[in-house]
Amino acid sequence: MNIAVTSFEQWQIVSLVGKFVTKAISQVDKLFNAFEKAGKLNVAVDLSQTTHMDSSAITCLLQFCKRIAAKKGKIVLFGANDDITGIITIVGLDRSLPFCKTKLDFQQNFLSNASY
Repeated sequence: MNIAVTSFEQWQIVSLVGKFVTKAISQVDKLFNAFEKAGKLNVAVDLSQTTHMDSSAITCLLQFCKRIAAKKGKIVLFGANDDITGIITIVGLDRSLPFCKTKLDFQQNFLSNASY
């Protein structure tokens, strides 16, 4: 899996490309830990190029969500394909953290200037 990070306004936009599975968790967790340590507590995860997500990925997202929520931060997911959206819905992840179907939905709901 490849990871790209961009910043816009107060948000860190993390694009996950490929399979978000067990062997990628340490890479993502290190990134999340670095954000938390630096006080960058608003993180949007772009899943538009993520092809697969397993239970370890869901656990990783939930743990980070809980940690940053305690510090008044937020994590938002957006852009998941239909299969990943189904998994997110079945396990109830969409009830635990904000989930936007598209990048445009994220921009309209969370950014003050929607031109990143």
